[in-house]
Amino acid sequence: MDFLIELIGDILIEGSFELATSKRISKWIRYPILSILIIFYSVIILGILFIGINSINENFWLSIFLIVVSLLLFIGTIFAIKRKLNSKEEK
Repeated sequence: MDFLIELIGDILIEGSFELATSKRISKWIRYPILSILIIFYSVIILGILFIGINSINENFWLSIFLIVVSLLLFIGTIFAIKRKLNSKEEK
């Protein structure tokens, strides 16, 4: 069951990212899809950051770890989006 949910999620996210970066699709469709994807990833990363900040009094090292992970995810997401968009422009 886990594999099926992961497969469906991967298809939806990768498919919508391919759709959002395709030049053959109208801008009126691409930009809202890209905005939804950015909001989706931002909510996950900000959720981890929020949990890390709120739990700083209870477990200091775990909260520092969560804050660092969220910052690394944020930086990694920015680089992945830039790399994906640059590879689409070269084609």
